[in-house]
Amino acid sequence: MKLIYIAGNEPFDQGNLNYATATGQAREKNIFINTIFCGNWQEGVSTKWKDGADKGKGKYFNIDSDRKVAFIETPFDAEIARINDRLNDTYIGYGSLGKSKRATS
Repeated sequence: MKLIYIAGNEPFDQGNLNYATATGQAREKNIFINTIFCGNWQEGVSTKWKDGADKGKGKYFNIDSDRKVAFIETPFDAEIARINDRLNDTYIGYGSLGKSKRATS
């Protein structure tokens, strides 16, 4: 399986190349097109980012900088934090700022 990810914040159908034709050519070569619109979900739908993903048999995603990222706690978070703390203890500062940088972290 081959994947292409296309990201942007302007209409998906801009430019001289018809995106429906291009996604069709990619699908003929077993290439899936995933799109990432940088902005509001619905704006990405109305500016054809979702359609590009649908035609490319891929997935449509969006990154909305105006929305807070949802935090979903998992059973692994505490263990990851514990291991991260252990890893951070292995770093050795060097140079004139090494000691002061370690003291502030």
